[in-house]
Amino acid sequence: MTKEEINRIGEMQKEWRSDRLPDYDDNLFYKCQKIMFDLKINDLLFVGSTFPQNPNNKAGSFWQFLTDLDSHYQLNGNISLGLLDMLFQNVQLQKDYEGVYNSLNFVKNTIYRKMQYGDKSECDSLSLLRSLKINKKYINEHLGMKNVCFHLDQVRSGIPDCRSSISNGSIFRGKNKIGKSVTIAQDFLTDAVAFTTFYSELENEEYKATERLLYVPNEKIKVNNYRY
Repeated sequence: MTKEEINRIGEMQKEWRSDRLPDYDDNLFYKCQKIMFDLKINDLLFVGSTFPQNPNNKAGSFWQFLTDLDSHYQLNGNISLGLLDMLFQNVQLQKDYEGVYNSLNFVKNTIYRKMQYGDKSECDSLSLLRSLKINKKYINEHLGMKNVCFHLDQVRSGIPDCRSSISNGSIFRGKNKIGKSVTIAQDFLTDAVAFTTFYSELENEEYKATERLLYVPNEKIKVNNYRY
């Protein structure tokens, strides 16, 4: 592979960095922060599913990091996502637990997106959780996850070293799935999809918003002059 080819791949990979917030709006920053502090891990268990040791977190279990930081945090599902977001202002933490970091940014971007393209005056933690529940019911009763997984797998396969921070393995299995039984990992993926989409998007089978689950780990990006 030539240097030009490597840099071309790297430029494409940079578009899928874990720190990206494509729907960020400076005018909505403080409202987004408030919602992040209102949301707890117990509200969005798909975020907590990224905490155990897995290929997305090269430093090991994020639960263990929290325990070492302060025993109060040990397996405490009432930790706010806003607090976690503050912790992840640390660049080394972003590198060590990039799977968790990407999932937090997935949630943040969803909040910005729903405030911008939905009814921002009614967008709060309760309305977001209510829409998650409604959307998940619609997915389970009418759609299933096969087409969503097919879409994500198609996008992922076109980007070298791209992966999902939530239920990465379930995407490939889900696109070929037969039957209605779901694993815990597939259920987490369903929750994430239900959280980030609008009901109208599900009705029209539009899954662009789900692509924010995908990212290329920083250490895999192939641009020589790029540093995190």
